[in-house]
Amino acid sequence: MILPMNKMYVKTLGEGGFGKLQLYKCKKHCSNYNCNKCVVVKSMKTDDSQFENNKNFFINHFFNEFYMTINLNHSNIRKTLNIDKKNHTITFEYCHGIDLIDYLFSYKDNTKFLLHLYSQILDGVEYLHNNNIAHLDLKLENIMVYNNHIKIIDFGEAMFYKIDGKEIMYRGIHGTDLCMPPEMIQKKLYKPHKVDIWCCGILLYNIINPYIPWEYADHKTDKLYARFKYSLENYNKLDEYVFKPLDSANYSINEQKIIMTIFKHTFQINPNLRKPVSMLKSIFNLIDWETNNTNSQHKNCILHKRIKSISN
Repeated sequence: MILPMNKMYVKTLGEGGFGKLQLYKCKKHCSNYNCNKCVVVKSMKTDDSQFENNKNFFINHFFNEFYMTINLNHSNIRKTLNIDKKNHTITFEYCHGIDLIDYLFSYKDNTKFLLHLYSQILDGVEYLHNNNIAHLDLKLENIMVYNNHIKIIDFGEAMFYKIDGKEIMYRGIHGTDLCMPPEMIQKKLYKPHKVDIWCCGILLYNIINPYIPWEYADHKTDKLYARFKYSLENYNKLDEYVFKPLDSANYSINEQKIIMTIFKHTFQINPNLRKPVSMLKSIFNLIDWETNNTNSQHKNCILHKRIKSISN
């Protein structure tokens, strides 16, 4: 692999069947890798037997990430810097910190701050959707956290869902089993941005719970999902066993109502009933970030009216 110009190798950040991630720092004016002069280089394992057996898939996946992200510019999305087509490498900005799944293990008790991180995720997803891009693999492992700030990474599965103003329907498996919506699992045509909305619901569930709602959104094979589906279709409500009441010691009445409203708007089996990210943001921003003292009858009456007006 050709080294990035004026950069020196620091360490390997990760390695898998697809390729590896390596950290580089500038050769001059940089005493350690905790600076904005660092970059991450993703390279494909072109000499691997797995690559030879799936060459077209790996190459398409690799170049897709670059072309989907090279023009994106948002504080909650990792910046793509350049590509070396000959040597199959892509250079990204270096995102300090740890992924969200590791972060939750360390800071699971700081509920207010975790909700703040989720609001940043919504900001990033809204920006993508405003640029007609669906991520299609939103999960804890693809959210980096550093210094109270998140970055969405890994756009290998991303795709445009609208071209020349026309929505495009897709078919095929993308992302991770735990996060896939039912229409994708059933191999139906689907709208990619509606897949992201479902994943936003899964992310919020993961953030506030130490467990997952179900393993696979298929009522024939997953009992928890079957409970959820039955309750939603027959009673138009979320099953209380799957969506357990939130701990009042950690979440105010205000926050509990807002979280459950987000769930109702994201976990819709009919993709067309899932609300756009802009609406999810409007509802989520009703959280009282300054204080947890939101239990008064007057405040909750106002909150109920505001949620209802936004949702309609």
